[in-house]
Amino acid sequence: MDPASTPRLSEPSVTVFVCERCAGEAPLAPQGTWCRVHRGCVGEVDTPQIREAFETGADGVLILGCVGRACCVPRGDVSEFRHIHRASMVLAHMGLDATRLHREWITPRETPRLPALVAAFRRRVAALPPRHQASAAPAVATCEA
Repeated sequence: MDPASTPRLSEPSVTVFVCERCAGEAPLAPQGTWCRVHRGCVGEVDTPQIREAFETGADGVLILGCVGRACCVPRGDVSEFRHIHRASMVLAHMGLDATRLHREWITPRETPRLPALVAAFRRRVAALPPRHQASAAPAVATCEA
């Protein structure tokens, strides 16, 4: 049977890191079993936090943060790119698809569209095979003499 057509046993759980400067206290999604929201500066979100989100059961991680100079942390967007790149390598090591991690740039004017961004990401994660069906980490090739 095709894994994409296999019915899900449960709804996907997502963790959202959102810039409190851009989003304020805007409701993103109902807090509960499927959505955990962390508010703060996303320029300070690091690889261990992303990994922890997946290790504690998130099926996907969405990062909603400022564009470039709007970030309150100097060079925060650059360091965030590094952390996202490292986290995508960690996901590959964990045997998870890198599309389970997504970064979206937002501005304070875009607050009304945040719930739609979360819903769209959740639908994208729902289209992926459940984590327990994800393939194992790729085997390391060895050379034989």
